[in-house]
Amino acid sequence: MSEGSTDSTPEIEMFLRGLNANQRIAVTSPANGRLQIIAGPGTGKTKVLISRVAYLLLHERIKPEHIIVTTFTKKAANEMVDRLGKMLGNTGDGTGVVPGTSIELDKLLIGTFHSICFRIIKKFGHKVGLGGFTIADERDKDILIKEMFEKNLSDTVISHLKLKLKEDAPFLMSNKPNEKYFGVDIPSFKRQIGKLKARGYLPETYLRLRDYNQTMGLLYRAYQNKLSDERKLDFDDCLLSCYKLVTRIPVLHHVRHVLVDEFQDTNEIQLQLMYEFAKGDPLNLQYQHNVTLVGDPDQSIYAFREAQSNNFHKMKEHYTTQDLSCSVVSLTENYRSTKDILDFSERVMTQQPDRILKNLNSQCPHSFKPVYLNLSSAAQEASWIAYQIDFLQQLPHNPIKYDEISILVRAAYQTRAIEAELVRKRIPYIMVRGKAFWERKEVTAIMDYLRVCGEPNDRIAILQTLNYPKRGFGAVTLEAIDRAITTAITSSNATSINTSTTTTTVVDDLNNVNNTITVKDANNTFINKRTKKSARDVLRGLLESNNQYGVKLPLKAKESLKGYIKMIDQAQVMLDNLEKEEQIDPLKVARLFDQIYTDSGLKKEYESEEKEEVRLNVEEVKTQFCEFTPQSDLFMEEVTLDEIEESNNGKTDLINSTNDDLGENFIRKFVESVGLYEDDKTGDEKKKKKVGVAISTIHGSKGLEWPVVFVPGLSEGLLPAGFALTTDDPNSLNEERRCFYVASTRAKTLLFISSYIEKEYSGSSWRKPIDTVSRFLKAIDERGSFVKSLQFLAKDGNLEALYTLLGKELVIQSQFDKEAMFSAYKLNWLKQHETSMANFEIKFASEWSKGSLQNQKYRQKFDEYGDDYTDGADLYKSNARLLPHNQERKSTLSKSINHLSSVIILNLLGTKRSKAPTYIPDRKPLKKKFKSLHTPKLK
Repeated sequence: MSEGSTDSTPEIEMFLRGLNANQRIAVTSPANGRLQIIAGPGTGKTKVLISRVAYLLLHERIKPEHIIVTTFTKKAANEMVDRLGKMLGNTGDGTGVVPGTSIELDKLLIGTFHSICFRIIKKFGHKVGLGGFTIADERDKDILIKEMFEKNLSDTVISHLKLKLKEDAPFLMSNKPNEKYFGVDIPSFKRQIGKLKARGYLPETYLRLRDYNQTMGLLYRAYQNKLSDERKLDFDDCLLSCYKLVTRIPVLHHVRHVLVDEFQDTNEIQLQLMYEFAKGDPLNLQYQHNVTLVGDPDQSIYAFREAQSNNFHKMKEHYTTQDLSCSVVSLTENYRSTKDILDFSERVMTQQPDRILKNLNSQCPHSFKPVYLNLSSAAQEASWIAYQIDFLQQLPHNPIKYDEISILVRAAYQTRAIEAELVRKRIPYIMVRGKAFWERKEVTAIMDYLRVCGEPNDRIAILQTLNYPKRGFGAVTLEAIDRAITTAITSSNATSINTSTTTTTVVDDLNNVNNTITVKDANNTFINKRTKKSARDVLRGLLESNNQYGVKLPLKAKESLKGYIKMIDQAQVMLDNLEKEEQIDPLKVARLFDQIYTDSGLKKEYESEEKEEVRLNVEEVKTQFCEFTPQSDLFMEEVTLDEIEESNNGKTDLINSTNDDLGENFIRKFVESVGLYEDDKTGDEKKKKKVGVAISTIHGSKGLEWPVVFVPGLSEGLLPAGFALTTDDPNSLNEERRCFYVASTRAKTLLFISSYIEKEYSGSSWRKPIDTVSRFLKAIDERGSFVKSLQFLAKDGNLEALYTLLGKELVIQSQFDKEAMFSAYKLNWLKQHETSMANFEIKFASEWSKGSLQNQKYRQKFDEYGDDYTDGADLYKSNARLLPHNQERKSTLSKSINHLSSVIILNLLGTKRSKAPTYIPDRKPLKKKFKSLHTPKLK
């Protein structure tokens, strides 16, 4: 299907040479077709996807502006462009042109679904009444929803909530008294909105469904009206509105191939968008429905975002009904994990019914079984984890650094006990994807000031900045200013198209989308809000007249407002000068930022010594602001006047090629680029690298890897999570199983798994007691599947093999006593926990159907072989129930502890250091008593 395909060239062979057989098949599959690449963990997915794009560009000769690539994060998109440029020999001269070719990488349409959709809306949104709309981020969304409940609900809706909320929508009810929002829980309401939009429903369509919920429908419609009044789109609206646009206006008929990364994490609306993106040229069959999907159904863990793990199957069915075939290529060579880790992970997944079996082949030369132990409490589990980490740090030449270790939990609350123990043991750690950089107070403050200076109608940003830092505006004055701005904005938007009532379902009734309102009507009813009074105009009016808009400002407030407007005006002058330049001057961008930072009063607010971290965060925003390069959307150059006119039967009123960049400026584009990628760790990654054990939720670890991984909490109610045990939906348990699979496959060399059963239950009201081991551990109920400790490293050759896997060399010094070291490792643990572990029985989940007879059989084996029997015994035995000969053995070993401790330097019971390693949480300290550990640094 190429636009000029040629035979393979030396350049193509160069990047194909490093691919294995299946990777090569995936990369070189014909461009005119549908391809699914099933890429298990560590199989080189990113390399294959980048090589596939390069192959389409070089061999198939598809123009870059004819290709769409969707990624899961902004970071993935940036990495792909960078690696693609290097692969194709782009020298980074600023032209974006690959040397020796006419390939302009700048014309590739690449990014997340949300960013791609918003770029299309910005370019052509005015054709469907969406001109001038901006993004409402999560904070904006919270503010608007709360305002809706406080100010905008009709009497009818309020009456309905008071009378029928409990009966009609208990899933929306707050657990606490909540008169302010009529008993509605705001987070629950937001989740329900997200679910409906992910399925392609907007209010009017939802209210026509046979099984709709009236309360949800009424509130949903009120929310969409609120967004429309503010001329805002939330993240989900980007997808829905883009779908409406591309199904009505042929802006993507030039697209020849669509590639989707992480396809297992797509929801219904994204699936439908992919179909639309790939429809291609209606006059040329070979340019239609050409897609490459990359992903792994076993790693689909975003059901809470309405991701559908069965989208691979649905995509096949969709094209099969059109008599279009779909090829599948599985990548089977794993370049990350050892054989034992892969085998263990596959055993976990074989418990899931209707799953395609995997056969991943490890490329690692050595392999060690996962380490598993069941403990008696969360605190003891945390102690065990810290003990293993401390021991790994004692290995000769320190082959495993702190930042090569991670602890992955199912839920954030599980980290409390672990954090406390790491602090106690003085082990440094960081929280991976803790509080998002862009959500921090100082970051949102400077971003709000940028929004005020870049967008004349951003009411929310104005209200957030008017009195921060304090300028003498009281609550009554701020409320009056808010009313004045709201009145002006609502008046400007009154005749613009209402997005909440003109878009119907994306999934169930596609024709309705096009029949609701004609594009001509949308164009005629659209009124550019810049012809009306803006929020800035309202502020100026308050200065010109002492009682304009019914607001009488005190003298101090008036002087403050004068300075506030002066700040905006000065920034506008600098911004106008910046926009006149053919190329953006980084020095002028930096001066613009500094001017706003100073004039806003934030610089003075943050100048105290104790706010160094705050200043560093603002400095990071400045760095990103100065490095930002606005996208020119060259991919849209192919959308010609003739194409649109022909497709719309000569309706020339649709063809005005002016895009929605009127009023677009550097600041606004920067703010929008940040808003579309809130989930990324963009700001944190550019900070000075901090060294520490990584603590993360399993979801936060997606796409990452470490040589050593701990997965605690393999107990019923933790993993699987409690909610998955009470639902009738079997997909919930499957999703929990996939979470465990994702966690275990983050490990490259050593995998530690642990569980605990509460010996004494505290009676917490918010969860049930943890009294059974996770059903997922049934996968290791097999002889030889795991070991209990790291003592296997003491056996001949194992320690050397570990160093080989880590890429390190083990140089044994004459004074190093390996046997003594590992004996102390075992005995010190027993000395710490022999009391707390005694007489503690492990109870299995009932689903395992392991009767007492089999329990007794395992205990007999354990009694016979003692500590040397590891195959399955630890699941059933009492942790310290030993026969008399074992008790005697234990006593003998205990007596030798002091002797061993004097022979070797190692002392894991109470390692003393001259300085405590840095404790680096990305949130408030766990307890005040740990605060002193925040500032000292590692040697």
